[in-house]
Amino acid sequence: MARRWVYRTLLLFGLTAFAVAPSALAQQGSVERVFYRDRAQDGKIVDSSFEIKESAKGVELIVGGKTKQLISPADVVKIDYGNAAGVTKADQLKAMAIEDTKDAGKTLAEYSDLVKKAGTGAPEKTRRYLQFREATWATKVADSKADAKDFLTEATKVAAKWDGVIQISKKSWEVWPASRTAARLQMELGFYDKAAAILATLGNIKELPLELQFEAKLAEAAATLRANPAQGLTVEGLLDQIEKDKDFPTGPLKDRLVVLKAVTKVPVPKGDAVDPKAGEAVAKLRDAVEAAKDPIAKAVGYNFLGDAYAAMKQSRDAQWSYLWVDTVFNQDVDERVIACRKLIEIFDLGSDEASKERTVQFRDKLPRVR
Repeated sequence: MARRWVYRTLLLFGLTAFAVAPSALAQQGSVERVFYRDRAQDGKIVDSSFEIKESAKGVELIVGGKTKQLISPADVVKIDYGNAAGVTKADQLKAMAIEDTKDAGKTLAEYSDLVKKAGTGAPEKTRRYLQFREATWATKVADSKADAKDFLTEATKVAAKWDGVIQISKKSWEVWPASRTAARLQMELGFYDKAAAILATLGNIKELPLELQFEAKLAEAAATLRANPAQGLTVEGLLDQIEKDKDFPTGPLKDRLVVLKAVTKVPVPKGDAVDPKAGEAVAKLRDAVEAAKDPIAKAVGYNFLGDAYAAMKQSRDAQWSYLWVDTVFNQDVDERVIACRKLIEIFDLGSDEASKERTVQFRDKLPRVR
């Protein structure tokens, strides 16, 4: 809080900020402010100021030339750089002050302006920093849109921005949140195949922590099934390879793998006909979901159960499956967004007043879920 007060005070008086700081920083290395989710505090966002080392494996906090702590790329929220070459300190502090207001539109405009000012000649670190912040706030603008057409317009633009961030961040921590956000947007746009491709590339980045590599591969498998359920055999082969990998961990990811393997066994409907074998396969999928302890595995499973019930013309069961994800197993944003969208589709088919009200309810809810 003290440092934020200093930032705002310097900005208020129009100073260029930290006029005497560069000489001190030159002696000890640039000090950066890292915001991250602290798992020891139930995911509370905390911040620390350290010299850092960035890579795809995360952010290392450096003290005395040695790594004090390694923060997973899945836990890093953002970094405020003490020295972003190519950007004046006054401009950087102005953007940060606007960012603190939580006004997505104004913050996006400010970072977009800084991206243009810095240009392609700015150092790679600065371009990563600015493009990541620009895409983050562009996503917030898109996600706030309740109207489907408005969301489509904004999400299409921001998906392209994330593509650029991913390209420039393949060797840094931003590649994880950038890829996961890009994949989620592509799924919302209906391009599950593009989401699967993004996740496939992410899962093959060897510098990522092993757990995240496998998490990306499982997310790729789910996106592939959603893109085309007929690829069940292909996905089953991918899951077999993952399961046989000597480094594949037990626990939550194992639950997700078991659930996804059960999904691959559900027959793909042909036209309006219901496969007579579907009931048994769906029952086994339901058993796998109920046996899972990982809430995200349950979310994945319930969403696929909803899809299976819908294909079997059991709309009521489909509705309840998606509601489980929205109301109980809602820890994963991607899965909750999918559930809410499916619920909108289900209620939109109803002609009674209650269905219309529920459709409006979930359309209004979707921006908050994102």
